[in-house]
Amino acid sequence: MKKGDLLKLIGNFYSVTDKNKGTLTEIIKTVHSHTLSVELAARLLGNGYISPDELLVKLIENNVNPDSSEKVIIKKDNKTKKTTFYEHLHLLFALFKLSEKQKYIMRNFCFVSVNVIELKRFALWIGEDNSNDITELAEMGLIRNDSGRLYINSVIRDVTKEELKPSVTQCKALITSIATECIMFGDDKYYYHDLLDFADNIISDIDVDDIDIFMLMIGEVFSYADKYNELPVMKRILNAMEYYIKNEFTTKVKYKALYYLYKSRYAVMKYPNAYDGAAEFAEKGIALIEENPTNDLKHLLSNLYSALGDYKAAAVPQDLNAVKKCYELAYSLLEETGELFL
Repeated sequence: MKKGDLLKLIGNFYSVTDKNKGTLTEIIKTVHSHTLSVELAARLLGNGYISPDELLVKLIENNVNPDSSEKVIIKKDNKTKKTTFYEHLHLLFALFKLSEKQKYIMRNFCFVSVNVIELKRFALWIGEDNSNDITELAEMGLIRNDSGRLYINSVIRDVTKEELKPSVTQCKALITSIATECIMFGDDKYYYHDLLDFADNIISDIDVDDIDIFMLMIGEVFSYADKYNELPVMKRILNAMEYYIKNEFTTKVKYKALYYLYKSRYAVMKYPNAYDGAAEFAEKGIALIEENPTNDLKHLLSNLYSALGDYKAAAVPQDLNAVKKCYELAYSLLEETGELFL
């Protein structure tokens, strides 16, 4: 945008006068006329967080050279390098001086990607009784609100992640909400794209400081992604499980056996008629539990035997005796848990 247009943009949020026009022009020059940076600067000024003179000084003190010709560089993987542009945004973000509640909201909201989400649903998922703080963040320009549909600029999302470093414990309410939604397997949700989008971004980007909560969520998400044939999401869940198991974030047999159960299901979804390979994965999960048998793993073991029976029933040639044995074991184990008729 031209300088005149950017001054008009500032004027949407802050009064441009002959007295401050020179300083505002310098601010535009300092941020290399980048529209997003100019808008955030204008919102800072308009909401009274800082004066134009103070903002210009802050930008210069932040080792930003107003005469620099450095431009934004985008890598092929769509990740931005740490340029002057990003330094501007980190500074502007910090100058909003977000409250702890606003930081909490932004930590959770940075898992929105290209999609939008309903304001009321997002507030419910993160345990907010009202949308006042969300609305205020929209007024700051950090969240976009289009008639109750929320979204976030991808650059602001990246800055938020770097500044606030969202973790599993910090986003526990959101993660629990997503897991709870996915547990209701038979419920066809019109917003399932939003649900899986949030979950997929959490799996890819969150700092896992509580492996049990994380594994609980991705297990439920896997089953829900399976329902809608979302193979890319299922694959990323398997990759995440493999990473955390191999790097010993967890040594629990439960998660290792679940990994093989999910891997067996993915095999037959991805590769039709791959029943023998799927059966091998199920057998590995069974072997893990039977080497370390505990009562709390009986339900999972039942599921593994049931899956193994399904794969053997579909395989050619079919071994009916093996199929019958698998189903009988699955039934017996479930009966022992007392959950057979729940």
